[in-house]
Amino acid sequence: MKNLFVVIRVNPFTTIKNFEALRMCVGMTTSDNSIKVVFIEDGVYAISSSSDTGVLNLPDADKHISTLKEMDFDIIAEKESLEERGIKDIKYDPLIKSRDEIADLITHGDIVINW
Repeated sequence: MKNLFVVIRVNPFTTIKNFEALRMCVGMTTSDNSIKVVFIEDGVYAISSSSDTGVLNLPDADKHISTLKEMDFDIIAEKESLEERGIKDIKYDPLIKSRDEIADLITHGDIVINW
């Protein structure tokens, strides 16, 4: 079993990369791997309760995040990124970890995919 980290750092309101990254994560659940999705930098907007990409005609990643949560894969949000952007109301009940904690986790991963 591989320990996979998918790091999502881009703004969900300007690109479909978040949607594609999460779609990829759901696809990767068919193998016997541990998948952790990490939202950092502007990627944390994707888990903000006020995010609605549908208004901009962008795909909605909510179904993918919900699927991953239902399958007990870790959704992690970087504490500093949330604080820097003033995001307090968060969907999906992610694990909130500091930048240092996330860096430590990722260094012990087998594969890191950066979006």
